[in-house]
Amino acid sequence: MLPGTLLSLLGGLGSTLIAFGLGRRSRGLLVRTTTPAQRARAERLLTRYGLLAVLVTRPVPVLAETVALLAGTTTLGWWRVTLASAAGVLPAALIYAAAGATAQSGLS
Repeated sequence: MLPGTLLSLLGGLGSTLIAFGLGRRSRGLLVRTTTPAQRARAERLLTRYGLLAVLVTRPVPVLAETVALLAGTTTLGWWRVTLASAAGVLPAALIYAAAGATAQSGLS
């Protein structure tokens, strides 16, 4: 079960960090396509709820990466996002690993 949990955890963290990095790189596009007021509002929302959003959406495909990408456009730090992502991914990783281990033992 441990290897399965670790692989799932690494996959979830990896997708978060890639999306977050893309968000960091797309700040220029964001500046060109939005108004200062829109950016300030988004920054306030993501600064206030961004880490919670990263944590809660981690088990939800596509939405999790979208939130991580948006978080990358803010001033949230890499380590805080990584920790929030790990906390959000870990329960699902454990469940996936347990299901795999149970299925594997049932086949034997």
